[in-house]
Parts: sequence; C-alpha cells; structure tokens
Amino acid sequence: MTIQDLENKYPKRDLPAGAEVLRVSPSPTGFVHLGMIYMANICRRVAENTKGVFILRIEDTDTARELVGAKELFVKMLDTFGITYDEGLMFNSGLTPNPLPKGVGENANALVQIGNYGPYIQSERKEIYDICIDYLLAVGRAYRCYMSVEELAQMREEQEKNKVRPGVYGQYAKWRPDFFDKEKNIIIEGNFKNNNLAYPLNADGSIDETSCIIRFLSLGNELNKFKFHDEFLGDMMVSENDEDLVIRKSDGLPTYHLAHIVDDHLMRTTFVLRGNEWWSSLGKHIEMWKAFDWSIPKYGHIVPINKQEESLTPTLSKGEGENTNTEFKTKLTVRKLSKRKDKEADVQFFLDEGYMPEAVMAYVTRLANPSFDDWMMTKIKTGEKLDLKEFNFNIKELARGGRGPLIDMNKLNNISSEYFSYLDNEELYEMIVSTPSASISLEQCPTLRPVPREGKNSLDASHFIEILEKNKDYTIKVFGIERRTKDNIPEKLRKDIYKLSQVKEQYYYFFDQLYNEKKNSLQYEVGYPFSPANAKELKSIFENKTLIPPPNPLPKGVGENTNSADIFSSEVTLEEWLAFMKEISIYLGYDKFANFMRDLRLALTLEERTPNLYDIMQVMGRERVLGRLG
Repeated sequence: MTIQDLENKYPKRDLPAGAEVLRVSPSPTGFVHLGMIYMANICRRVAENTKGVFILRIEDTDTARELVGAKELFVKMLDTFGITYDEGLMFNSGLTPNPLPKGVGENANALVQIGNYGPYIQSERKEIYDICIDYLLAVGRAYRCYMSVEELAQMREEQEKNKVRPGVYGQYAKWRPDFFDKEKNIIIEGNFKNNNLAYPLNADGSIDETSCIIRFLSLGNELNKFKFHDEFLGDMMVSENDEDLVIRKSDGLPTYHLAHIVDDHLMRTTFVLRGNEWWSSLGKHIEMWKAFDWSIPKYGHIVPINKQEESLTPTLSKGEGENTNTEFKTKLTVRKLSKRKDKEADVQFFLDEGYMPEAVMAYVTRLANPSFDDWMMTKIKTGEKLDLKEFNFNIKELARGGRGPLIDMNKLNNISSEYFSYLDNEELYEMIVSTPSASISLEQCPTLRPVPREGKNSLDASHFIEILEKNKDYTIKVFGIERRTKDNIPEKLRKDIYKLSQVKEQYYYFFDQLYNEKKNSLQYEVGYPFSPANAKELKSIFENKTLIPPPNPLPKGVGENTNSADIFSSEVTLEEWLAFMKEISIYLGYDKFANFMRDLRLALTLEERTPNLYDIMQVMGRERVLGRLG
C-alpha cells in the first residue's frame, strides 16, 4: 500500500462549507484532567456550530506510561459529562444505530470504534505510519539513525558544556546522510560520511536494525522565521525547524510529532485545537506537513486552565541573631492547574464531591466564554432553567494569550447551586440514593489517581443513604421544604446546596439517629438550650396544644384564647403558628421572641441557621419534636 492508496481509502469528507472537523486526543497515562474536558467541550461546540465532525482519538504510542483502564475511563467520563462525539472509541451502550454496525458485539461495556476514518487508536495504526515513514525515506526527508543511548548522553553533555541548545541538528546529527536540497539545487554532504560511522552489526555481519530509529531530515534554519496565523494568538512569527526529530522509535511506533500529522491529515481534521505548551513545536510540525506536501489545517493554541494561590514572601528582617523577626507579605501567584498538586485537576474529584455533571459542564463553558455569566443571570431573573444547549457558544471569546482562565470554586458553587435549586424533592432523593457516582471504579486502577483524597463517594457514608431509604416518604417530605415539589414551586427556592457532600450536614437533624449522634458528641443536656423547667413546660404545651396551666393574670400581650392552636395540624397557617409561638415565648419569660425562636431552633436541630422552623416542625411531627425536648 502507498500514500496514494491511503488518500483513496480516507477521502475528503463531504461536509457543508465552513464545517470544521476537530478531535480530542488524550493519552491513556492517567486520570481524566479537567483540561481535557475543557478542550473536548470546546471542540464539541465548534463542531456543532459549524455542522462539522468531532472525533475521539486515543494517542497510546507511549506504551511505557500507559495504564490499564485509562481508555475506558476517558470514554466513561466524556459520557458522564454529556460530551458526545461522532467518531472514535465508545462503549456499545452508547451506540445509537439499530441494528449495530457490523463487528460490534452485544456487550454494553465493550469498547468499539465507530467511524470510517479509523482505527482511532494510534497503536492500531502502525501500518499507516510505516507507509508514511517509508515515503519520507524514499524522498530523502527521513533517515535511519543508529546513535546509542550512551552516544546521546555524551552529545547532551557536550552541548551543555558548549552552552548550546540540546537536540540532534547540524553537526550533532551524526547519521544524517547525503541529501538533495531542492531549493538550492545542490547535494549536501552528510554527517554520516564525514564522521566515518559504521553500522552496528549482528554476529552474522548483517545490520542490527533493532538499534535503529527513524529521524526526520530537516531543511530549516532556526535563524529564519516565517509568519503563521494562529486562530487564537493571531499572526505570529515562528522559527524554522532545523532539528532532526525522531519520528519512529526503536519499538516501531511513531512519536507524537509524526503520528498526529498523519492522523489529522487522513482523518481530514480541519482545525487542530491544543494547549499552548505545543506552540514551541509548531515550526517542527509545519515543516513535516510540507514534507508530505499536505494542506496544513488551522491551528489554535489555547491557554490552559490556571489556578491562583497565595504564598508568603519575606519583606523585612528586624533585629539580629536569635532576636531576628522577619515580616512577610501575602503574594498572589498564578500557575497552570497541576495534575500532581491540585485535586481539582482530576474530574473524578467533582463527582466524588457530588457536583452535578451538568453544573461542571456549565462552569467549564463559562471558563471558555465569560458571556455565560450574563446569560445565566438573565435565565435566573426570568425563572428559566439553565439549559446549555440554549447558550450561544462563541469561540472568539477564548482567551488570546495572557494568563488564561482561572479556576474559581466559588463561581462553580454558585452555578451548581442554581442547578440543584431546579431539582424537586423527589429528584433530589433519587440523585442521593444513586450515589456514588456512576464512574468506573478507581479501586480497579488506583494509579489513575495520583493526588490522594479522603472519602470514597460524595456522601462518604452508605450508612446515611440507608437511613434515607428506610424513611423514603419522610425524606421526600424533608427535601420538599423550601424546594420544588411536583405540586408546588416556592417563591424563593433554597440555594444552599451545591454538591451532594453537603446533604448530610444540611439535613442530618431531621433523622433521630443522626441527631442523637451529633447531640451526644456535643455533650448537650436533655432539652438544651432550654432549662429543664422550660423544656418540660414547652413539651407539655406542644403535647396538649395549650398553655397549661394558664397564667393568672395572663402576661401582657397574651390573648385569652390559648387552646385553639394545634401547631402540628396541616390546617394551621404560618400566621396562626407565629401568634401561638409568641404567646409561648411570653409565657416562658422571654423578653424577645427572637431569643425564644433561637433556642427552639437549637433544641430541635442543633443548628442556628435552618429553613423556616414552621416547615421543619410540620414535617417532623409532634412525636419527633416532643422527643427532642426530653
């Protein structure tokens, strides 16, 4: 098979004018980075907006670093966060064609490749790469190099000693052969001949090809620059490449430099989006595109997600010896989100904490398009649900250079609280009992999580879920306080929950077992914070629905009819409930009604801030409230 055969096998796509073909191409060497989800979301939106194609391609040529389970994790996470793609690696369960494509089995968890431009796993494309490398060898743009590991190390030492940049170029490209310079129309004498090098031989005298790698033969001059238009950085000057890059390793697999160019060409990628850490390699890649005489796609180098952190720097030292005092000031620094330092870099973190995937995707969209804030505020004011499909994503808003987007957990929490506020009480219950998150078990592949974290899931207690399930009807009523139900939408929705890991701390006091555990840990007396006498009196009032015995004379402000209010009756209005509570407050000797309500709230919930106490007592019911009073 030849290059032309490959061109025929993978023809140009029949797409509308302006349609973009994009890909995301993770390496299966660890967990799924937030930056990968960020990039995939951008690619998906651009493909949708232009009626194009979005591809998932797995770049697994670094076999030494590949981790078992990583491919499955990538596919699962894209599905979990609602990022769909048109071609590439996916689970059977995610396939929509019926009947299934030829060769696709019935195992829903099996990984299959869908699309006409595959394989979509680089390790399965070796034959394609070999054809392309053979072409470069044939036209004099690649050569076999037999430099040993020891020779490479010696070369780097020499370069470091001479204070020149590292790499195989010029005089250091010792195995470079004679080649014909088309531009100058002359034959260049190769270093191979000049250095009198000999091929490594086997015992039978044949050339030892196992020690051979293939290098790209560069024609560039690093001192020369050319103009290149980057979709985000604009027109930039790029240095020509003069380095003879490795394009095939000794294991027979290609390097990223060659593989991504071959893949992008034959998959007919029109727009390459990648992190700006690849900008320094652009000159190398442009020369390689030209060596194949292929059309160069658009490139856009995106500034990665960053994190701002505080650090202390010394500003002044006073005194001497042991009496020296150093003053420090707080300094804000910005750095790239690190997969080794930052737990937020792993998208599993957000699932473990119990963030809704939809909320995380909204936040990731906001990182790319700051206009999301105005769109969200408009939706909130009009009472409409946030639906990302309605947001007009604009690629022109992406940061052009500079420090890039900053991860801001407070902003994520605000967005997430909006999503939680739209759940009704039954939906919230179902979400909680379905925890932990439906991601691939990391216990099967612990190396996918290098940043240790406490807890196994967003609630960190199957015990809590068991309590909720045993009290399902009661729990659903609890979740209906100041929250949507099937029959009612409160004027003011609760927005105090933004992740499932908060649910237990927000609602524990509704459940006697959890309430008593907390109360015992705090070593509170029975009836706290009421005095024993007041607690007994209050319990009697709630039990008998009246002030017993009625004070004589009645305290100022207490009405004569104190027998009419059963505060646990569903027919009692908030106004009637408050009037009776005020009478009780005066009867128990409180100067301020607010102080009585504070103590009652503490007695029933152990918390100073809760939803409306009227609603809490209605849901708890008489027996539970009486039990809290001793």
